[in-house]
Amino acid sequence: MTNAKETLLFLANFNSWRRGNDDVAFPDPAEVGAAIDDAVNLLRRYDDIERENAALRADKERLDWLEGRAKDIMCAGDDRGITIGAITNFQNYATNEATFRAAIDAARKEQP
Repeated sequence: MTNAKETLLFLANFNSWRRGNDDVAFPDPAEVGAAIDDAVNLLRRYDDIERENAALRADKERLDWLEGRAKDIMCAGDDRGITIGAITNFQNYATNEATFRAAIDAARKEQP
């Protein structure tokens, strides 16, 4: 049992049996253990996905914030890497990933 739907159905039937439903056969204890392990792993993956989604949502909010300030921001390279300064249009320089990431990082620091 590795797919979420199978695990859900098995555990729902197990719970029904546990609550006294005589129409459900006694489940194999090894299968119950495997289903519980699968459910725990699925929930862990779900938590990881939720954390990733939260980070993406936060970056989207920062990008939206940056877009609103686009005319006030310019990225320029120097010997330490990318810096943020005020000058022209965001779209003129936000064409590569490093510059884009620098803009996001700057927005994180400046965003209220």
